[in-house]
Amino acid sequence: MRKISITVIMCLMLAVMTGCSSSDTEKLKQDNSFNSFSAQQTKNDYEMKGTAYLSSERDLVSVNILADTEITLKGTLKKQEGEIKLLYEDTKGNITTLLNSEDLKQKTIKVDIPVSLKAGNGKFYLSGTSCIYDFDFKLSLNDEVEYLE
Repeated sequence: MRKISITVIMCLMLAVMTGCSSSDTEKLKQDNSFNSFSAQQTKNDYEMKGTAYLSSERDLVSVNILADTEITLKGTLKKQEGEIKLLYEDTKGNITTLLNSEDLKQKTIKVDIPVSLKAGNGKFYLSGTSCIYDFDFKLSLNDEVEYLE
């Protein structure tokens, strides 16, 4: 009985210290939420960072491509749980998988990917089932690419 009480107390302390109960985490995943999300254009790139709680997919940024071009996506993904994909969808609905964590089997994934973009509208997004990942991405700037908030 005493061991059970100590275990319950330890679990409660852990929930209070982390600030997010398992039911809160599950709700965030069901809502396909970003936590501590920020996105901004700097002098050198377009930066996006935060924590993704996913049960399906969530857009990172939409883009308007004025002419066919190429940009570079750099950054990191840090796994807390589950598997995730980083994807790009072009104006015709063609989807390109830029990264699939199942293929890499790493807790921290370094990203440095050239991305060919066709003229028109597109979007970068994350997709996963019951996953949590910290991300920090930088998309290179290019006169042919407009990042839409």
